[in-house]
Amino acid sequence: MAVQDGYGKSSGSESLVFAYDLKDTVNSYRGQPATNIWTSGNPNGHGSGIEIIQTNYFLGKVIDSGVVYRNYVTNPAQSDTGTYYNNGGLNMGSMSFSNLNPSTRYIQISFDYYGVTPYRRFCCSGTGLNGYLGVTSTDSTTDTYGWDTTYSPGSGDDWNNDASRMGYWQKISLIVALRGDKNPSNIWALYIYMDAATQGEGYFANMIFTEHSTYPTGPIRWTSGTRSNTQGLLDLTGNSSIDLSNVSFDSNTQMTFDGTDDYATFTHSSGQEPLNNVTFESIVKLTSTSNYKGMFMKSDYGNPNGHIAVHTVGNGYMRLECSDTLGSVRYLDTGSIGTNTRFTPNETVHFTLTYDGTNIKTYINSVLKDTYTWTHGLGNNQGNLQLGRFWAGSWSGDIYQFKQYNRALTSTEITNNYLKYKRQYGLT
Repeated sequence: MAVQDGYGKSSGSESLVFAYDLKDTVNSYRGQPATNIWTSGNPNGHGSGIEIIQTNYFLGKVIDSGVVYRNYVTNPAQSDTGTYYNNGGLNMGSMSFSNLNPSTRYIQISFDYYGVTPYRRFCCSGTGLNGYLGVTSTDSTTDTYGWDTTYSPGSGDDWNNDASRMGYWQKISLIVALRGDKNPSNIWALYIYMDAATQGEGYFANMIFTEHSTYPTGPIRWTSGTRSNTQGLLDLTGNSSIDLSNVSFDSNTQMTFDGTDDYATFTHSSGQEPLNNVTFESIVKLTSTSNYKGMFMKSDYGNPNGHIAVHTVGNGYMRLECSDTLGSVRYLDTGSIGTNTRFTPNETVHFTLTYDGTNIKTYINSVLKDTYTWTHGLGNNQGNLQLGRFWAGSWSGDIYQFKQYNRALTSTEITNNYLKYKRQYGLT
């Protein structure tokens, strides 16, 4: 099945030939991150418990740091007020940091967090990602600073028994505002813990410490090494990067498509074929329903199999266009994938198209919309995969996720994939 199991590995990974996910991969920001001032060592655990796990893939996420920290709280001694404070988290341990820039006014810790069970408050407010950062100034004085959890998301207390945050990765950011009358020199203490809690479990990964002269606008994403502002997304199969030189970026440096000339390119590989047993899966938002807004296209003019493309034909209806083995262009249902395969403007949806050699099926939010017997085949196209493009027009909106499998997923697998992403993307 092409869903995440308990260890996060896709049991359908052998069928995945291309993928990216802006909310799941750590390489989705253009030109990020700023320099990580955490240079070596690992934090220690204190209180109820911490476990360090060395892994490159965990609970459906690529771990670029190669390390996952498991934090769990089991604190049954509720009558002893000395046991329910500061009772499960990380401290500085053997961590080393670069010297701080004297002009730094904010220090931010960004990381990926996966909630397994909610942290449950015992007696009082304050349950959440609490703790402090200790900073020495250039005059040798020391100060401790509590966390602003603006991007946690929400306040520090919103972690209490919140089941809605469980079961998926989320980007977290903890921020400290340094004194304005002193110049920082170095970090001497670090504590991140779940305070006043009696139970809970979660995982931290891809931690990056950054310094800022102005208040950060959002979490920083981890990338290994230095990335220029023209480097692309990493294909989640690990085979290559995606060329983003023709894509626009929004104010949060996220990839977006302007509806005129934006597209991303993935170089063709033989592992993508054949297309006569295939699934295309995406999570998209369409902001214009006019004609020829291309979701994706594979084009090869020198091949008699020609091309395959999915694009709009007005009013939000989608068309599948392809060349058969004789080079003739075919349109599914004389202009659209089907009378039910239609997108609502500005609504984020999970869209899946499968072909098993006999039937083409389309799904929106895991609901089967249209089924067609298709005898022409989709060919063995050798062209590059271009996301957000059709010859006559580009996608208008967002393509948050796109995957290609070398087989037709079952309806159960499609439903499971949809449920995995439903909360994360706010799908209906």
